[in-house]
Amino acid sequence: MSCADLEPLQSNPNLEEGFCKALLCRLRFRKHFFHVLSCMKRPQGRGLESARKHIASCLTELESILKSADFLRSCFDESCEGDIDDKTTASGFEPIGFDAMLNSRLSAPTPPRAIKILSWKKAVEYFVKLLHDLDVICSYSLDPHLESLLRFVVQFQKSQPDLVARSHLQLLLVQDGKLYGRDPFFAVINKAAALPEATKNQDIQKNESFLQLGMLELAFRNECGEVSSSSNDENTCMKIFQHILLWVEEQTFWIAFRFLILGFELELYSTGEYCMVYWYLYAVLIKLAEKTHLMMAVSHDTAKRKGKKKKDSPKDLARESRIPPAVLFLQCYICLAEGLTMMLAALRNEIPVFHGPSPFNTEHEKFVQHFELLQRACIPDHVSYLSYKESTTHARFSTLAMYNYFKDAQRIAKEVKSSFSNDPERLAELRKLEQVAEHNSVAQNVICRLGALDPSLKVSFEFSHHPFFATVVVKRS
Repeated sequence: MSCADLEPLQSNPNLEEGFCKALLCRLRFRKHFFHVLSCMKRPQGRGLESARKHIASCLTELESILKSADFLRSCFDESCEGDIDDKTTASGFEPIGFDAMLNSRLSAPTPPRAIKILSWKKAVEYFVKLLHDLDVICSYSLDPHLESLLRFVVQFQKSQPDLVARSHLQLLLVQDGKLYGRDPFFAVINKAAALPEATKNQDIQKNESFLQLGMLELAFRNECGEVSSSSNDENTCMKIFQHILLWVEEQTFWIAFRFLILGFELELYSTGEYCMVYWYLYAVLIKLAEKTHLMMAVSHDTAKRKGKKKKDSPKDLARESRIPPAVLFLQCYICLAEGLTMMLAALRNEIPVFHGPSPFNTEHEKFVQHFELLQRACIPDHVSYLSYKESTTHARFSTLAMYNYFKDAQRIAKEVKSSFSNDPERLAELRKLEQVAEHNSVAQNVICRLGALDPSLKVSFEFSHHPFFATVVVKRS
């Protein structure tokens, strides 16, 4: 049968080609999208490269879908009412054989809620964003180093991926109880914690103390203390446990840090709560810097023993005495957190209008609401609402003028930049921290000079330079 024998489906044959193209690009998109999901589910990331090819095809078909809208509008524009961009189809007509309320009627009993169906244009934008997020996952190198993995996850969540993308990342990371389905988690932790080679020959994974390490730190310490003097093997185990414990503590404070700054991203904190948040952030960062420094010292010591160095040269000793750049990076955070804490406390204590009592709950109740989970886990130790009040009650503009923590942050950021010349992400972060420190240093000087004397002085906080370290803005009303 030739093309001339085919009977057109349209009353106007000139529309046949346009309708066929519009339909085909939608069918091809569905086919490639199905292949994307299928390839990404292959074990050990074997289908990621193929998935990227299908993602590129999906994006091409989405462009064709957008282009087909002009044709479809020209066919039906006269009979379509209302704004076309609010419609759920490119033509503007209700879709045939589709009921928008079907899922809500078939779902399990839930509280009544309004479900807004995306317009066709918003739906295309959603798939473009989803495909870009999936492409980021597929382009990941499956780095077995835990630190690199955690940095990738943190960076990935900044793009605010939806549930579909997050689920596929989770499926990629954990398969059959292994990282990427190939690396045992103990081996990953072994490498991340820089444990000595002896751990490979030690059957410590089944040790009860090791299994309880994350939950019963006190019991672990007691049990290890009891067996530490029994034999050389047990002494070796004791050192390994202590090493692992230090690594777990470092990771715990890193997670606590991420937990606190997530509140800024989700807009959970009001301006009146910034003082307690930065104070708690300061307490967590102090412990994180301490554990990071200890961990780096232990790792360096392990590496040195592995190299069997006989005698350290003066240059090596001088290098060891320096504070590592990673710790200085955290020190920059610490100075900003402490500076903001003391400035906010001084404003609260000197200018009652700045922070009035809440009509709904007390400051103590807010403290509990934000930090209850960390408090239950004693992260950090000896941190409470009482210690927060004792630290901030006596802050005044006069004491604020005595020391400028923002200048310290600015100085550290400048000095440590050269150490991260090959790390664009951290270099960009240091530039942002330097900007915040510079602006806040000037603002602090103005507040200390005029704050108590000029009632027209208005102080506000913006996140124009950094996502969780506020920039202080001082204006006259």
